[in-house]
Order: sequence, then structure tokens, then C-alpha cells
Amino acid sequence: MAIEINKPAPLKIGDRYHYTLSSYDPVTITVTVPTVTDTDIEFAIESIAREHGATGADVDDAWVAANLEGLSTLDDLKKALHSQLEHMNSHYAEESKAPLCAGELAKRLNQQVPMDEIARYREQLQQAMRYDAMQQGVDPDQYFAQMGIDQMALDAMFDDRAAQTAGEQAALSAYAAEKKLKVADEEIAGLLGLSAADGEKVIEQARGMGQLEDLRANALNMKAANVVASECTCTYAHETPAEAEARSEQYQAMLEMMRAQDAARAEGAKDDADDKGEGPDLKLV
Repeated sequence: MAIEINKPAPLKIGDRYHYTLSSYDPVTITVTVPTVTDTDIEFAIESIAREHGATGADVDDAWVAANLEGLSTLDDLKKALHSQLEHMNSHYAEESKAPLCAGELAKRLNQQVPMDEIARYREQLQQAMRYDAMQQGVDPDQYFAQMGIDQMALDAMFDDRAAQTAGEQAALSAYAAEKKLKVADEEIAGLLGLSAADGEKVIEQARGMGQLEDLRANALNMKAANVVASECTCTYAHETPAEAEARSEQYQAMLEMMRAQDAARAEGAKDDADDKGEGPDLKLV
């Protein structure tokens, strides 16, 4: 049985906590490279169909030839998607190095992350997920329910992810301080994944709200993550069949949710047409 060691609280100066690490040596990570499954292809086809106002059931040779440039058959589409997804998986593997390194670095924290910091990250995660749901045209309150996630499991998920994120950010800030990393204004946009134009707007907005240093701190942590990732010892491993199956089950749940939404919209449109005395065979001029 592992013995839990209570760590001291971090030093707080002003509104910022300051952390230290037990070691600043390079970390060692293993990156899992996903495999392309049939469910991945099915999910991608469904997503493409929805972008064209159709459903996965509509996608056949004729549909592909009529809607997708350079492709003639459904088999052509599947082959193209397989190649694209393999490329995306390789890119994902490289992109996952920085967060994996941050997770390893968090194990070296000498201090306990305070509950108010964890609560702050929890709120940010909730807002981000609600925004993502709305961007997909899904009611945020129904998003997880439709995927079979109850409120207790949802709360536990938010708690775990908030604690993990808070620990990683604390570790990265400690690393940045030890290595004396700095971030200039012109670096902020790139580090946060923004275009130069969007970066200028965000910086000006943050400056006007007195939050420029918070924005700079976020960018500094990202810079620290990139430095740690560039110095790490990395081993690559292919996804196991069990891991691929678990991921496919998640995609399958999302597919079922998307199809249920399509069916509900179709039924709503039928009801509207019935109310107006217009059936599917009626041609309006």
C-alpha cells in the first residue's frame, strides 16, 4: 500500500503561488501512437456527411462522386480517410509529448496545489466543455447525459482533470522560474496557438482588463512545456488492441448521439411539414 505524503503549501506572493521541483533533469515518457480502426473511419464519414447536410447512411458511391472532389467511390473515400487519419495520429503523437512531459514533471512538485487553484481550473474546464458542446450545436446540459455519463461521474471527471491540470501548470511554472525563462509580447500569440492578428487582439483585451500578466504566465508555461518536451527521453509504442477498442467505444457513443440528433431533427422537420400541410412529395414553387 502506497503511503501518501502530505506536502507543504506553496509560498504565495500577491495573487500568485510559487512552487519548486525535486529535480529539473529531463523527464522520460512513452508516447502511444493510435491505430486507425473501422470505427474511426465510420466516425469520419459521419462527420463529413453532416458537414454537407447529410447523414452517414446517405454516403454511397454516387454521393461521394457528387460531393467530394477527386473521389469517385465510397472505397476511395475510406482509403483517403485511412491515410489522413494515420497522418493525424502521427501528428497527435508528437503533440502529446508536451502534456505527457508536464504530467511527469508534476510528480516532482515539492508543494501541494491549493484547493482554490484546483477550483479555478475546474471552472475553466467546465466553461471550455460547455463552449465546445455549443459549437457542435449540442445542448451542454444534455451532452454528457447522451453519452451515458451521469452527474456523479461527470463531477469526478472534472475534479480529476482539474487537479491534474493544476498540478501540471504548477510544475511548469516552477520549471520556468528555475530556468529563468521569459516571454516577450510578440511570442504570446504563437505560444498560445493564435494568429498574429488574433494575438494582438487578445493581448490588448487582456491589457485593458488588467490580465496581461496572467496571459503571459499561460504562455510562459507553454514555453516551458515545449522546452521540457525538446529535452525529454521519448519512447514510442503502438496502441494495444484493448486501448483501440476502448477508444472505439467512445467514438461509437458519439456516433449514436449524432445519429439520435439527426433523427430528432428529421422528425421535427416532418412534424413542421405536417402542420403546414406539406408532405415530402409536395413541390413548392
